[in-house]
Amino acid sequence: MPAPIVIKISGHELDSPDFLAELAATLKHFDTPVVIVHGGGKEITALQTRLGIEPRYVDGLRITDAESLALVEMVLCGTVNKRIVRTLVNADRCGRLERRRWRARQRGQDDA
Repeated sequence: MPAPIVIKISGHELDSPDFLAELAATLKHFDTPVVIVHGGGKEITALQTRLGIEPRYVDGLRITDAESLALVEMVLCGTVNKRIVRTLVNADRCGRLERRRWRARQRGQDDA
């Protein structure tokens, strides 16, 4: 099996149904597996604000504290991910939902 193609989609692009439809139409012709990495920061910030949680940033990077972690997971794994999958399924890009999880590590001082 060929190595997968990794595509990073920003949260801003996720706001555009036209972009998602065009992405799905393009991916429909790919024979290789595709891994989609997506953002969703705007939706995370909106939900934090709605729930009275102050979003925090350091040098432009979001700081996700314990209080916000469940909320971030709800937005990224729920709302945003399901929107992408629904678009791809409706375009017949993925006949079944395949999920794999990767673990991330917290960035330390030495990573900057």
